[in-house]
Amino acid sequence: MGSNIKIRIILDIFIVISIAIFPWWFTTLLAIVGLFKVDFFFEAFVFAVIMDSLYYVPREIFFERPYVSLLVVTILFFFIKGFKKRLRV
Repeated sequence: MGSNIKIRIILDIFIVISIAIFPWWFTTLLAIVGLFKVDFFFEAFVFAVIMDSLYYVPREIFFERPYVSLLVVTILFFFIKGFKKRLRV
């Protein structure tokens, strides 16, 4: 269990840095890694809200809806959760 907390903390630090420095897709890749490595990576939802709050720009492709990153992370969370169940069986 201790290594799980270490992985969680390291991923949190990298994601916070990537939100400030790197492009959105790099942060999304780190969140996907976190969703695979940690059982319930709830920080991904918090980071998605932070990314949407900082970098949201209304676009027609998203029907001018806010919190697109949160929607993507939620879909990825359930997809990866189901995928991990099938992968381990």
